[in-house]
Amino acid sequence: MPGASTFKHRNLPLLLLKGREAVMRHRRPALRAHGLSDQQWRVLRVLAEPAHAAGLDTGRLAREAHLLGPSLTGMLARMEAAGLVQRERSSEDARRSVVRATPAALAMAASLQSAIEAQYEDIEAHLGRAKLAQLYALLDELIDLQGDALQEETSDMTDNRNHHHADRRSGMSAPAAPKRSYRSAQRGGSSDARRAAPKRSYRSAQRGGFVGCAPGRSQALLPTRAARRFLP
Repeated sequence: MPGASTFKHRNLPLLLLKGREAVMRHRRPALRAHGLSDQQWRVLRVLAEPAHAAGLDTGRLAREAHLLGPSLTGMLARMEAAGLVQRERSSEDARRSVVRATPAALAMAASLQSAIEAQYEDIEAHLGRAKLAQLYALLDELIDLQGDALQEETSDMTDNRNHHHADRRSGMSAPAAPKRSYRSAQRGGSSDARRAAPKRSYRSAQRGGFVGCAPGRSQALLPTRAARRFLP
């Protein structure tokens, strides 16, 4: 068909990641100045919405902030210790927790909002309002294509976490957690963990048959034939 070969699909997931990173690169200094990580800000921004003033259960919070349940659990514990959120058992279901932002966290979100709005105004000045509106509309359409599947995936992870806690309360044994994760070791400044984590990633990829080492002293990693089938 004439002209069919002129359009070339690009690596859309990577482009979206690069676009997110381009936006967050200018936002992170303000977040770090308030002691917030990217993920903590996502949680705080959801809880700061007026519609969520009464709080959200952890399952819905995970979906709204697009975080997996196990990751959210540890994050909420740290945010609670920092005085940013409050947690209590749901009056409707004792197995669920309701999370709400503290007054101090709401004040922090309000102070950050002005800096974020200034960034959006800068993006609008460069792209133009029409292009920015088109970008929002296209992203909404793209998200809607897989919206239900993404929500189910997050819900499954949250439900698994709730079942795990229920098992612990009933006395059933749970798999032992690693003594120390790479991220916690990295926060503690462990150079051994920083060196070991990439090695583990490489070894996992090698065991899966996705990468191989090129001959020579540099130990360069190359995708295998099996891996190339998955590349765009």
